[in-house]
Amino acid sequence: MSVNLPDELIARFRDGDATAFKLLFDMLSRRMLYVAQSVVKDAEVADEVLSDSFLRLWERRLRYLSY
Repeated sequence: MSVNLPDELIARFRDGDATAFKLLFDMLSRRMLYVAQSVVKDAEVADEVLSDSFLRLWERRLRYLSY
C-alpha cells in the first residue's frame, strides 16, 4: 500500500502546521484503520491504535518525515 504525499504537505506538517496534519489524517486514516482492524480484530482497539499512531507521528514529526 503506497501513498504519494506532496513534498509541500510534508514540509508544512514537519513545521507544525495543524491544517497539514488534518490533511494527512484525512488522506491516510481510512487505510490505516483498515490495517489496524485486520490486525487487532476489534474496532474500538483499532480506533485507539489509529489515534495513538497519529499522536505519536505528530509528536515525532521531525524524526519520521525527514528526507
